[in-house]
Amino acid sequence: MNNQSFTRWTAGLDADSVAQALAAMGVLLGGMWRYDGSVEGIARRLTEIQDSAAGDAIVWRDAAALEEYPIEAASLAEGWRMFLRRKRNALRLHVAPFPDTDALHLAKMLSRPAVEADSVYISKELKSPNERWHWPLRVGFLPDAESRRVMEQVRAASTTHMWGEDLLTLVDIGPTEQRCDLLLLPHDLRRAVSHVLAQDVGLQASCLVVTGTPAAAAEMQVLLQVLEEQTGANAIALAGVEPPITGDWFVDGLMREISHDSPFDLALANAMRSHAEGAFHFLMANDEWLNNARLSTMATTLRAQLERAELAMETVELDYDLAVRLSLPSPSRPLHELWTVPESFRGETHEATTFAKFTRAIAPKLREVPEVPTERRLQAQVFPVVDEGETQPLRRFRNHSLHRIDLRIAPPDEDWIVAGERFPEELLQPSKTGHTLTFIVTEPLLSPD
Repeated sequence: MNNQSFTRWTAGLDADSVAQALAAMGVLLGGMWRYDGSVEGIARRLTEIQDSAAGDAIVWRDAAALEEYPIEAASLAEGWRMFLRRKRNALRLHVAPFPDTDALHLAKMLSRPAVEADSVYISKELKSPNERWHWPLRVGFLPDAESRRVMEQVRAASTTHMWGEDLLTLVDIGPTEQRCDLLLLPHDLRRAVSHVLAQDVGLQASCLVVTGTPAAAAEMQVLLQVLEEQTGANAIALAGVEPPITGDWFVDGLMREISHDSPFDLALANAMRSHAEGAFHFLMANDEWLNNARLSTMATTLRAQLERAELAMETVELDYDLAVRLSLPSPSRPLHELWTVPESFRGETHEATTFAKFTRAIAPKLREVPEVPTERRLQAQVFPVVDEGETQPLRRFRNHSLHRIDLRIAPPDEDWIVAGERFPEELLQPSKTGHTLTFIVTEPLLSPD
């Protein structure tokens, strides 16, 4: 926000009221305003926005582009307090900041107890598309001494909370192992970057959790960007957890929350409240990743894998205790009979451990039988660029007109113009970050080749 106008706007308010006004302003901006100007109208509009989210995160937009603020801060704060008395779902704030915003300061303001946000996270670019976590969760540790001490803390906590041994696989990051789902870095932010840069491996991690102190705002953005680029992480969390409790906080706090199917932002916030009340935490995450990392999403993905036609004749040998957990008549089962099993995994008591055991049991067979690739073709839809807002795709170009062409590579669809041959995906090299393809439009009669 413009500091001068922001200071005038909040004059006379205490810190809690400023945070409440800030929360209300950003949520109204994210919800495209539409309020009647009264305190009651503000509260009613905030309630409408949260109800429409239905438990998902609410977009909070920075007012940095505004020179003047159209509602008095005192009215917004009062409207926010009225809204809090009516809210029915968890209040998750997805912050879409303006460039050059001090994201850490903003997150701290919106995380004040007076705002009553259940979680706050900063929007982040998706670095590794289509990435999903695996169960048991692969938690990585670098070779430095502090990381090794915390690794042993996590191991000990997993023994104390026995379900932890089923949910976690601890990974030594080094020359023979460069990938993990979550990389735990028990360092301040600057030293975390130093240790990551010291790795002479192609380090890849879906999520980073840094448990030391953050850096100054002036360098924090640069340090986070280095971590992101070096690991391809889709989420980076900072959590002010002291070394003596790091292992228990991670297993009995964060992992317990994740195993109950909480989105990562809520899991992190709840773990801090239960094990490190009052300590700072900060999260940058991508919405698609937050959904893909949930237990229920992973169960849905596993079900789709089990329905693959090429697995119809395959059999898997389950552990006897696992067969009893799943109410199966015998441990040796055809895979095609198990496709309904993941439907029940939604994170209640014991389901996460059962899901992890089930995933571990069938993973070798899923890897052994390669997936038959779906036939995908280059496709296009053509739209006229006109003021009337015509939205129906065209089957041919119009003379002397502007057009928009939407392109995709997907299974054939009758609503799209489909190429006559399959797209040769096998010619592309494997990549976690996708590929940039160049399309050239030609007139076939003039350029038949």
